[in-house]
Amino acid sequence: MKHSPDISILVVGHNSRAFLPPLFASLAEATNDIDCEVLFINNGTDDSESLVAELMPDARVLPSQGNIGFAAANNYLARHAGGHWLLLLNPDAILLSDAISPLLRATEHYPHVDVFGGVTVDADGNIDSRSVLHFPTLWRTFRQAIGFHRKLDQSATSGGIEVDAVSGAFMLVRRRRWEHLGGMDDSFFLYAEELDFCRRHSDAGGSTMLVPAARILHDIGSGDPLAPQRIGFLLKGVAHYYRKHHGPLISRLLLAVHGLGNTLRLAKGCMLSIARLQPHPLMRAFWRPVLMPWRWWGGYR
Repeated sequence: MKHSPDISILVVGHNSRAFLPPLFASLAEATNDIDCEVLFINNGTDDSESLVAELMPDARVLPSQGNIGFAAANNYLARHAGGHWLLLLNPDAILLSDAISPLLRATEHYPHVDVFGGVTVDADGNIDSRSVLHFPTLWRTFRQAIGFHRKLDQSATSGGIEVDAVSGAFMLVRRRRWEHLGGMDDSFFLYAEELDFCRRHSDAGGSTMLVPAARILHDIGSGDPLAPQRIGFLLKGVAHYYRKHHGPLISRLLLAVHGLGNTLRLAKGCMLSIARLQPHPLMRAFWRPVLMPWRWWGGYR
């Protein structure tokens, strides 16, 4: 009878070759006493497969299916995985010391919970508030549009915190639950797919828990967080979520409020560009979304 590991670790790369050595070095350390398997697929074209085979010979490197998107690639890996739990892990992450064990302990302490997430921290150990995702409401979206962001308690180091959703950069899902929900929605190419997954999980009566003791360093976006292409995908993902989970009226209102946020960021970028006599990244990132909103407000369609 084929052995089923406790955890299948799913890594989807996209021209991530430069980030893989530190990731796999941290993986080797963090999984030393854990029954697991590692699966990798490359959505890019940089021949990361050969490097993964060199860094971790036991890893299962699946043939590339092209740039099929984050959700579809994780679904593909999950179909080939044998673990009782699926751990989604970004290729630009670095596991900090004993990062996976706290998640496993949480599964024992909270047996009714099927989705867990760790937190991302910066080089100084500060927790990134984006480790926790919230289901959008008009009020919450408005607060974000005008620059208010709820901060995560930096002192939270133990136990678990029930949340709406966790980041797909470091997310542990019980396999049975993954299969019951049909995995991630392939129609999300990039961004908001984990928010959609956790929303469907919540709508079906499930709970999601953040485990602050499980920590990773994460280079969000593998580079410039204000890269225009990244912002474009991010806005499309959010719009796709709005249209899927809210009625026509509420989704339009959410899009309008989000558009307000884009406009405020563009205005700030323009003022900073004038003050510095050179284009500011905010201006480069948001002029297209503001002047050509039809490029993102339809989502992925």
